[in-house]
Amino acid sequence: VGLSKDLTAAEVAEKTAALNTEFLSATAQTVDVYDEDGNLVTLDPWALAVIAAGMQSASEIGTPLTHKFLNAVAVSASKWNPVDNRESLLRKGLLMARSIRGRGIRWVRSITTYQKRSNRILTEMSAMESLNASVKDLRGYLETLFIGQPNNVVTAGVLRDQATSRLDVQKASGLITGWKNVSVTMTGDQASIDYEVAPVEPTNFVKLTAHVVTLTTTA
Repeated sequence: VGLSKDLTAAEVAEKTAALNTEFLSATAQTVDVYDEDGNLVTLDPWALAVIAAGMQSASEIGTPLTHKFLNAVAVSASKWNPVDNRESLLRKGLLMARSIRGRGIRWVRSITTYQKRSNRILTEMSAMESLNASVKDLRGYLETLFIGQPNNVVTAGVLRDQATSRLDVQKASGLITGWKNVSVTMTGDQASIDYEVAPVEPTNFVKLTAHVVTLTTTA
C-alpha cells in the first residue's frame, strides 16, 4: 500500500504500526519514472508499491527484493530519508528504496508491516510469499483429491500420506525449506491437518569474523 508522501518519520511509523500485518507492505516515497510518452514524471507512493508488487510477482517464489534495483530515476520523501531514518523505519516495517551512487535505485529490504520482530518469517515479504504459495498449493492438491469423496475412503492415514508427499515435492522444488509433524484429525465431514513448515528465508546479513595473525617468513 502507498502512504502519504508528506508524512514525517514518526507519522510513517504510526501508519505502519496501525497496519501491522504480514500480508501488506507499505511505501511512503514518491518515484520518478518515464511515462509512455518518454516524459519524466513524479508519482505518489502508490506507484512505488505497484513497482514492488510487480517485481515480487515476477521473480521466483521466495526471492527477496532486498538490494534489487528498480527501473526508476529517483525516489524521495519530503520529511524523512532512507539514510538518516533507515533503522527506525525498518524496525517499523516500512518498505523503502534508496539511491546508490553510480548504480541506481535499489530496495533497502523487502519487509512487511508486521510489528512483532520475534517472528522474522512474518516480517519478510519473500518468506510470506513462500509460505502462502505452499499453503495454497497443498490446499488445492488435497481438495482436488479428496473433496466429494466418501469418508470411508478418505481416512486420516490416507490424507496424511498425501499431505506429506506433497510437502516433499514442495521441498524438492525449493518452494519451502522443510516441514515436520504432520497430523490429521477426521471429525464428521471435516479433515483438519496440522503441521509445521519452514518457508524460504532471505539472506539479510553477512557476518564476518576476521582472525588477525602474524605470518613468519623464511628464506
